[in-house]
Amino acid sequence: MNNEDVKQNIFYKPDISIDRHYDTDGAVVHPSDSGSTQPVSENTTEIEDIYNRAQQVEEDLLKIRSVITLLPEKTAAIILDIVDKELLDNVTKKDELQKIINKDKEDKENKVLVDSYPSGTKAEGTDDEDESGDEEWVWEEPDPIDITINVVRRKDDAELANEQYLMDSVKIKEEFAYKLNNAMQDYIYPLMTVMGEVGLDSVSYLNLDYEGESITGVDTDDKHLHDTIVRNQTIVDEKNRKFAKTHGVNMSLAIMTAFDVVAQERVRYYKEEYDIGLSNFTDMYKRNILEETRKEYDNKYMKSKINMYRFLNSAVTVADDILKATLKSHVAKCYLLTQDVNIYARKDYESTQYDNPSDNSMVELTQQDVNTSGGGTFTNSTNKTTTTNTTNTSKKDNSKLDVSATINAKIDKATKIKK
Repeated sequence: MNNEDVKQNIFYKPDISIDRHYDTDGAVVHPSDSGSTQPVSENTTEIEDIYNRAQQVEEDLLKIRSVITLLPEKTAAIILDIVDKELLDNVTKKDELQKIINKDKEDKENKVLVDSYPSGTKAEGTDDEDESGDEEWVWEEPDPIDITINVVRRKDDAELANEQYLMDSVKIKEEFAYKLNNAMQDYIYPLMTVMGEVGLDSVSYLNLDYEGESITGVDTDDKHLHDTIVRNQTIVDEKNRKFAKTHGVNMSLAIMTAFDVVAQERVRYYKEEYDIGLSNFTDMYKRNILEETRKEYDNKYMKSKINMYRFLNSAVTVADDILKATLKSHVAKCYLLTQDVNIYARKDYESTQYDNPSDNSMVELTQQDVNTSGGGTFTNSTNKTTTTNTTNTSKKDNSKLDVSATINAKIDKATKIKK
């Protein structure tokens, strides 16, 4: 049953038995063919595969951490805390997996060489001469066959339980990193594209609050963008507050610690000897209690594993909803900037930051700006588009750079942000 079934089926009953599997990478090799008793091919064991996946998870989480500052500040703080905890835990799991791999390699070094039909011997019951007096018949022995048998130590239940815990932990982190990476890509790539077209060089400008009641000069055809920004900003604020409660530092620490503690207790109870064939009632009662305790912690382990998966999966789901709403707001802000709307208008300092308080334009290109840029598209204080024509294509390219520089300079002045 896959993870989707777990989420939808309320009658889902997990399999709590320990995962037992047996495999081999050995092979029978004839000495005359290779001159060696090494296997023909060596396949990666399941533990080694999990270790490689743990390394990949660490790389993915580090990449996510490097670009997490592009997210809205409140959302980034919550995600960063979870990512840091997962990174720290993943390092510990890698060390434990490496110890198991080294132990398995030591066990595989114990080999037994079985020599079938050793040379120089003759099958019993054969004579040099036939009783009928015919020619001597000699039974020809086959070439000796050297069979290499890898004698692997049988792992006890406690070791199997610990390996299952490590594998489950890595798989849960792997899915978390994959989904979070996709959610961030869906947010970052479109946002960077739009910012490049507008000429903004910092996402910090777009993360500033949008005081809808202070914004003026929005064209009638752009009113839906204004409403989208105001509405999504309220929704994002509420979701961030809820996100901080459900996936904050204390909650994330409690969920992750519960999974680790239950798994370790489960391993500890499997280390205790399970006596069989007892005749004493007291010893039998002790054994029965141990059996019940093991079953109890099998159930607790499965529940804590599902809680861990749901916690990380819900974190990605909530973050994805926040990023989608934020992306719509940021794109709308970028478009309003191109329409000469001051999206950073504030009641408290609007009249002192601009020479003309009644002019709410963010970008005001003077005649000197036009002569310097060599033409381009700009807007005046009444939000009407004016186009200057030029035949020099190189000057058109420079115009876009100059307009972008002017936008960023005016924004720095309005928001008092130093780049």
